[in-house]
Amino acid sequence: MTDPRIRRTKDHVLAAAEKMMITKDAESISYASLARESTVSRQTICAYWPTIDAVVAEVLARRLSQRFEDLSGLTVVDRLTHFLDSLRSGLDEPIESTALLTVLVDASHSVEAEQRLVEFVEGRLMAFRAHVGSISPDNFAQLIGPLFTTALVLRQPITDKLMARQVAFGMSILA
Repeated sequence: MTDPRIRRTKDHVLAAAEKMMITKDAESISYASLARESTVSRQTICAYWPTIDAVVAEVLARRLSQRFEDLSGLTVVDRLTHFLDSLRSGLDEPIESTALLTVLVDASHSVEAEQRLVEFVEGRLMAFRAHVGSISPDNFAQLIGPLFTTALVLRQPITDKLMARQVAFGMSILA
């Protein structure tokens, strides 16, 4: 079991990172600035996270893990809609979209960041399977890809029309 002091320190650093991501670009966060903001030593932060990208990725992972309450009483279409709405909310939210973009960019030139991206996608796929239904990785990519492309590449809001189309697509592959 993790020492509660370590858990509190990590929580404090991650909260400071979130706060900084609201007011700054995640790319501008450094060990030094995070140490100042969190009042935790740079050495301690480095001991828990090998890179600042790892801090950003953990902020993203923690925020995403808080999204799914018990959905067992809902129909499949309602669980699918909840999952996609949750994804849309995150993509609309500055902290999550900034963190996700940072992880995506860093994955192109860092093996560790690429591994975090793979873990992120696998985590979302596992969450989908646990809360909505069985789906192949290819179908999952086809389901969520348009949402990511619209929000992160085109920088457009995800419309209700696109959401309805993706729900219909999701139901066709879950059937």
